[in-house]
Amino acid sequence: QELVLEDGSKVFLSSNARISYPEKFAKDGREVSLEGKAFFQIEKDQNRPFVITTSESKVKVLGTSFLVNADMNSHETEVVVETGKVSVSDYNANNSVELLPGEATKVVGTNSNLLKFKNENTNYLSWKSKILNFENENLQNVLRIIEDTYSIKIQASTKQIQNCDLTATYTEQSVQSILEIVSQTFGLTSKKVDSDTYQLSGAGCSE
Repeated sequence: QELVLEDGSKVFLSSNARISYPEKFAKDGREVSLEGKAFFQIEKDQNRPFVITTSESKVKVLGTSFLVNADMNSHETEVVVETGKVSVSDYNANNSVELLPGEATKVVGTNSNLLKFKNENTNYLSWKSKILNFENENLQNVLRIIEDTYSIKIQASTKQIQNCDLTATYTEQSVQSILEIVSQTFGLTSKKVDSDTYQLSGAGCSE
């Protein structure tokens, strides 16, 4: 879901994400709260910083684009910056780190030791763009990324299926189409079990 906030900033929510925001921002700041995963494109305003609060962290920016993934199950918040500069602190503001484009951090718990690292995940926005790129990627990771992108579950009938490695690019294809191509590549069978569950079966690959 795409939202346009009162200041013109855009928020792209993934499935099951929740955001709370005022109808009109205050004169001295712009604050929202987030549960789940969202991508933000923030309009620049030097006089009103934009702050996203999660259960573990506070993310502060002036104008930039970035991903915030506030996972309520693992109690972790991940932040990945696409453009601009982002300041991330734990919930109590005891520790903080500044991120530049291509950098990321994880906040674990309300009092977290924050370390920034290079974002190596080329598919971190696949849930928004529906573009998937895999370069000699283990099928176990491939299936996990597809699950996250399309909000589904994929069952592998044998562990050998997860031993396969995939190199491929998929652009705005349906999950059924992607799984059919993956199945043809490795001699597997793809079956839809219910509305949001798929199953892959077959011999798989040797280690």
